[in-house]
Amino acid sequence: MRLFSLLLATCLSMLAHTATCAQVSPNAEFSPVRYSSENPLRYRIADLDPRLNISQQQMVELSKQAAAIWEKDTGQNYFVYDPEAKFAINLVFDQRQIRSMKRSENLNQLEQEQQNWLNENQQLKTLKDNLTQSQTQLELQKKGYESQVQQYQQALAQFKAQGSRSEFVAGLQQQQSRLEQQAAQLQGHIAQHNQQIQQFNQQTEKLKKLHQQMAESVAQFNQTFKPEVLHKGQFEGNQISIYEFSSIDDLRLTLAHEFGHALGLKHTHNPKSLMYPRIKEQDAKDFQLTDTDLELLGLSR
Repeated sequence: MRLFSLLLATCLSMLAHTATCAQVSPNAEFSPVRYSSENPLRYRIADLDPRLNISQQQMVELSKQAAAIWEKDTGQNYFVYDPEAKFAINLVFDQRQIRSMKRSENLNQLEQEQQNWLNENQQLKTLKDNLTQSQTQLELQKKGYESQVQQYQQALAQFKAQGSRSEFVAGLQQQQSRLEQQAAQLQGHIAQHNQQIQQFNQQTEKLKKLHQQMAESVAQFNQTFKPEVLHKGQFEGNQISIYEFSSIDDLRLTLAHEFGHALGLKHTHNPKSLMYPRIKEQDAKDFQLTDTDLELLGLSR
């Protein structure tokens, strides 16, 4: 069971592309790209707020991975890390990132509530299966007992008709003893079955309460974290500032997007494109430039 359809998607799915070399597109209309392998943009990592728990070295490696997204399908080394460069990349810790962190924390809590509900629901299913099996066995045991009672009554009637012969008396006594044992066993099984019914009903009520609590938590989450258009990053002439990211994969793709603006590229209307204004439908873990991105560069596959 999935966690409803409540939440703002930040991790994404993409269409698989065949890895081919990009080439110049003769008919493409595009803005002149500012950098190339012969004239790459040199950048450095500047301000890193310690509250983000990302080290300088981690950020350097992440920036290289973001740059590699552009290099992989174009063959152009557009970006080069240089600790002495003028162009700076900053990670800013403000209310946008605080909100994102709180959202992630609340989402984790919701997922824990969901897992708890799933565990309890599995217990309920097990109780239901046991109850069904117990009910079947109880019905068979009742039929067996009723059959023995009927045989005893027939033997008793025969005994009364033929008189008190000793062999009949012994047989009746044995049947009566077996019936008493079966009756005791049947009563024990009925008591056990009723206890299972009680456990099942208690588990059902517990599950209802957990479901209600989860529904309230989801409603509170949606109320607290209403969809908002957040400016996750910004390119400004000689620097890139990242204001919000939900994961390392999200940060990598956000930085790659802003690198695209540094190249001189504008936004696209393709939601799977790197240069789409929102990170929503892209594959943040293993992104590959779309044909739309390549067209912005004046290239095609």
